[in-house]
Amino acid sequence: MKVRIIMLIFSAVLCLSLLLSPILTNQKAGAVTSTSLTMSVSTLTPSKGQQITFSGYLTKADTGTGVTGVIISIYDSDPLGDDFMASGTTGSNGYFSISWTAAPMDPDSGDVEAFANFAGTSALGSSQSSYHTVTVSEKVVTSLTLSVSEYTPAEGEQITFSGYLTKADTGTGVTG
Repeated sequence: MKVRIIMLIFSAVLCLSLLLSPILTNQKAGAVTSTSLTMSVSTLTPSKGQQITFSGYLTKADTGTGVTGVIISIYDSDPLGDDFMASGTTGSNGYFSISWTAAPMDPDSGDVEAFANFAGTSALGSSQSSYHTVTVSEKVVTSLTLSVSEYTPAEGEQITFSGYLTKADTGTGVTG
């Protein structure tokens, strides 16, 4: 009989705590908080192989406070299914910064329709940023630096130029 009474009391306390939990934590049972996701891109015209950065904020829509420690994924929008590009985790204020090595995502176009996506959780609603068209060029952007000489050649005299050809984004030399 004592065991039965103890079990009954335990069951009543458990039911009561489940019913009161949303009230005590100031939440509605099953409530999901809406979120807002913004994204910007470091460059919209990268060369193939160039590192670019997608950055932005995930915030609670009602308060504007940042959402910490959740995964943000970057996708290329396609009619037959979005292509995953990269992902990262939000910081203490909801900020994310995700690097991606630029590459054409579609065989017929260098355009990437990039957007950020938060899949949501049991307490936070999913959200998606606006789209940004990133045009990936197959060409490598270079910089040519020529050496200047103090020498003044005579008319008809052969001159030799020297200099450096480097990749504009990294400063590394171009060979070949």
